[in-house]
Amino acid sequence: MYCVGIDVAKYKHSAAVIGERGERLLVGFDFMNDAEGFAAFLKQLETIGVLQRQAHEGGDNPTAPEPDGPKSHLRESDLRESHPELSNALEPHHEHPVGVCLEATGHYGRNLVEFLKAHGMEVYEVNPLLTSNWRKAMNIRNVKNDRVDAEALALWLYAGNPARHYHEKSRMDDLRSLTRFRFYVSRVSGDCKRKAVSLLDMLFPEYHRLFADCFCKASIAVLKKWPGARALSGASASSIEEELRAASRNSFGYAKAQDLQRAARSSIGQSSEYLEFQLRQQLAFIEFAQEQLAAIDRVLARAVEGELIMSITGIGVVCAAGILSELGGISRFSRAAQIVAFAGCDPSVYESGEFEGTRAHLSKRGSRYLRWYLWVAADRARRYDPALHAYYEKKRAEGKCHKVAVSAVVRKLCAIVFAVYRDGKPYACRADSQ
Repeated sequence: MYCVGIDVAKYKHSAAVIGERGERLLVGFDFMNDAEGFAAFLKQLETIGVLQRQAHEGGDNPTAPEPDGPKSHLRESDLRESHPELSNALEPHHEHPVGVCLEATGHYGRNLVEFLKAHGMEVYEVNPLLTSNWRKAMNIRNVKNDRVDAEALALWLYAGNPARHYHEKSRMDDLRSLTRFRFYVSRVSGDCKRKAVSLLDMLFPEYHRLFADCFCKASIAVLKKWPGARALSGASASSIEEELRAASRNSFGYAKAQDLQRAARSSIGQSSEYLEFQLRQQLAFIEFAQEQLAAIDRVLARAVEGELIMSITGIGVVCAAGILSELGGISRFSRAAQIVAFAGCDPSVYESGEFEGTRAHLSKRGSRYLRWYLWVAADRARRYDPALHAYYEKKRAEGKCHKVAVSAVVRKLCAIVFAVYRDGKPYACRADSQ
């Protein structure tokens, strides 16, 4: 097999080719990440003999010279019907299998992969952590550039090292993109809330005691109109009440308006036009993020409707969509331990000679998003699922701290997720489960 290594980047890629006997057929060939670049790459592979097209004997080519003698009215389609054994010879093909190895580095190589697969090449992905150590072992000069990286990938594949077959683009790939976008919006919203709290600490430090959630709709409505103690102290109780009732659907009324007015008039907060402007802007960001999250959650709810994972206690719409999309399909795993390792929730091992580590940390080598979704789901499940609650308390009784005990619940939860899809049955809690 010809082994092709491609170092992927945003604007251009670098390729290297290792022949069937380990000879370097191509090293350091750069091509752009566009249609012309892809065509130039294929042309280069043809030039060095990696790709070949078998010549047609006449066929439907209108520019081909006519043979001597009587005209032939046989077309390629006629040949296929009369001689099925020739069908393969009439197709473009590779004289030798071609394998292409790329690092799993995100979206930059997705279009290239689809192009390569459309041209009959086998595409493999490899973990960058593995290839990094492989490249360092290839030379002692500590050289790092695109040419060296591409050659290292080709040699990795040639040596028969483990590489995952690039899976076909599926619905889960797009769902993963959406769940990660939600993760990003949620983080931005959290950052804006923290900044708004710091501004409130200067403008109206007593405000936090007046609402259980300073960013509920009623609170945001009040702060957008009167962003600070000095602004709110000059407002009448009736105008404050009107804003509260409209935003809270009459949950808050005149009593809450009076509380706000009294707190504002006795506040130690400062008055600043610029700080008040910042607070209004942060509140606008927060409102927009909340609208975005609500819209995303509606899409996610439709995506996971009817999924078996929704039957598991502690797993809601967001966690269900996140777990399924990050896993890319439960069928990729043959046992629950593989899911644990894929999430990076397996313990790391450190032993040397007579030394054995007594405290094992999580390896954290997998998807950090999957790890986060599993942690949130496990922390909820250990409170509401009798079996997982008992398991959590058992670990705590053994002297484990909260985080270690929840990590144990995470591994248990991975086993449950795997089991419900393996068996094709919804989760049924058993209080005596250990």
